[in-house]
Amino acid sequence: MTNKVEAHHVNLRLDQPLPEHFTVGSEIRLKAKAMCPLGCDVGGAVVHLVAGQEVLATSRLVPSQNDPAWRETKEFSAPAPNRLGSFSWSLVFIGQEFGGTPHEQVSVAVPFATEPVATSLAVWDVPATAVIGEPFRIKVGVKSARACKLEGAELEILDEAGMRKGTGRIGGSPWAGTTALYWAEIEVAGPDKDGPACWSARFPPTESGLPHGSGMAEFSFVAVQPPDHKLTIMIFDKETATPIKNAQVRLGCFRAATDASGLAELSVPDGHYELTAWMASHELSPMAIEVTEDLEMRLEAVALPDEDPYAALWM
Repeated sequence: MTNKVEAHHVNLRLDQPLPEHFTVGSEIRLKAKAMCPLGCDVGGAVVHLVAGQEVLATSRLVPSQNDPAWRETKEFSAPAPNRLGSFSWSLVFIGQEFGGTPHEQVSVAVPFATEPVATSLAVWDVPATAVIGEPFRIKVGVKSARACKLEGAELEILDEAGMRKGTGRIGGSPWAGTTALYWAEIEVAGPDKDGPACWSARFPPTESGLPHGSGMAEFSFVAVQPPDHKLTIMIFDKETATPIKNAQVRLGCFRAATDASGLAELSVPDGHYELTAWMASHELSPMAIEVTEDLEMRLEAVALPDEDPYAALWM
């Protein structure tokens, strides 16, 4: 009577520990290592990467470059599921004979969880001031870390207390000059009280298409009382009387830029202000003014001296 040869056990493991989380749909890469503790060469054995009953990838064991006692596979590669959850795949060493000796089938669990695709937000075209009770408009862009098209997803605007102040839907085309910054123009309800405000644009988590995580970006402005008066400012060169274009005029938190005729207009409430103006080629000293009615002001700016191109030679 022939004695039955007892199958050898095989040690099977991952070459390196895997992260606990993978982004949905991202590539999972891993390698397996195996050895027979009794010294059998298991080179050429088949190892499967399995999810349930489905074989996701297959590789064969070859000699390890780092440890002669072990055999290792080439890198397995399979996409993570496109849904959120916890999963347990398996590495399976197929039972077979080596040198006439049977070897057991062995499996090792490969647990992991999926997480949503990250998103980032940008906010622009925010006014420097917003009048109490009056709506204003801003633009909000969202970018998926996987460059996914986010058309139709909702955006919301929240104030400091987390109260919703506006919503919008992302359009179907990315912002010009970008490949994946999808955006919306949103009308925002005006603030309820005056003073500095720091609000936020929020992209709620969504599972439409690939699940995406939430994203948030803050933006700030100054809430002001409704304007009482119009201030018309004209800025000219003191020597030539030439109008100065693109002078950046500031009256407290109110801002405007002069046009080609040197004219800028601001609507402001009653109050005391410091008027300043910045120009690339001229300077104008700050001045304190009191606004109690509509005003027109003609201001003369002094040209800045041209830099001497030879000055560096005398240093």
